[in-house]
Amino acid sequence: MPAFNDHSARVAGDELIKVVVADTMDIVCKGLPGALEPGGNIRVVGVCSTGFELVKIAQREKPNVVLLDSEIRACTYDEAIPLIHREVPEAKILVFGWPKEQRELGTIIYHEASGYVSRDITVENLVKAITMIAAGELVLSPQMANNVLQAFDGLQKKVHVRVPLLTNREREILSLVGRGQVNKDIAATLSISENTVKVHMRNVMKKVCLHTRGEAAAWLIAHY
Repeated sequence: MPAFNDHSARVAGDELIKVVVADTMDIVCKGLPGALEPGGNIRVVGVCSTGFELVKIAQREKPNVVLLDSEIRACTYDEAIPLIHREVPEAKILVFGWPKEQRELGTIIYHEASGYVSRDITVENLVKAITMIAAGELVLSPQMANNVLQAFDGLQKKVHVRVPLLTNREREILSLVGRGQVNKDIAATLSISENTVKVHMRNVMKKVCLHTRGEAAAWLIAHY
């Protein structure tokens, strides 16, 4: 999952990017539409403060991108993300949180969000992050990317068990996970079903005794 920087944004032409903002802070919900929309192709089509409201708005508006507060109420972000994926599978989800929430990165990767940016991000960089995600990129702000690298380094130091043998297919899938691909994309890349990808991932998790996709991808880097 690449770190976000000023040189990495890919503009998705002039196509309209519909965004739903879900945030616990009223000032964010009221202020972001005016900050994101001027002079560009981003349109905020809905704002809300709870996960339940978010799911309803997403069903109605079919957004391209959901900007989701990591502290969303009444249906948490890790509950809301799978619901949005189910109801609006084409929607990309950008989680909006604080750098201290490193523990949540594994959960976010597991639930296949498209990115995680810090709440102190500038409006300019937030616009670029939304544009990147709408174009199919995966995004982490510099703080989040640094946390991931630290977590991976810590994981390498913790793993002292004998390295289990993975099949070629399992290594292929883990490699694609490490590049930020979700199950649907992995299935398309390898010409297999999404269910087959899930079965392989379950087998890998059992072999290496880990719990999240991020940890498994880090394990592959450390041992192969």
